[in-house]
Amino acid sequence: MSIYRAGLVGLLMGTLFVGPVLAQASNNDCLSRGRIKSWHAFDDSTIIYTDKQQNHYTVKLRDSCRGLTSSTATLINTRSSTLACISAGDPINVKATGVAGATCRVASVKAGAPTETSPAPEHDAGDQPGG
Repeated sequence: MSIYRAGLVGLLMGTLFVGPVLAQASNNDCLSRGRIKSWHAFDDSTIIYTDKQQNHYTVKLRDSCRGLTSSTATLINTRSSTLACISAGDPINVKATGVAGATCRVASVKAGAPTETSPAPEHDAGDQPGG
């Protein structure tokens, strides 16, 4: 039983480190879903995330995303693991009052936020089920 536990602990520890390694290999910075504190839309194709350590990340989407800049927008990450990094190709579903839902795809993730300010409201991570 202790060999099984040791193996399980090793496997779990490995998953903690593989995300950042894969993110570096793809030229993306690693923002794991479990570290997200809040987010706001910079424009209709850019999301600024803030993690629990107050670090900012700029997530560019492949195309403009319907409803993203709405004050009622809710983001839903469909990936199940909170340890995995948000990465290119990941789907982000956007729901907003009065707007048809949209599924938008991540183009890139970079550490830091744009220097310009955005009038869009900030949302708590609680507004982001599944992530």
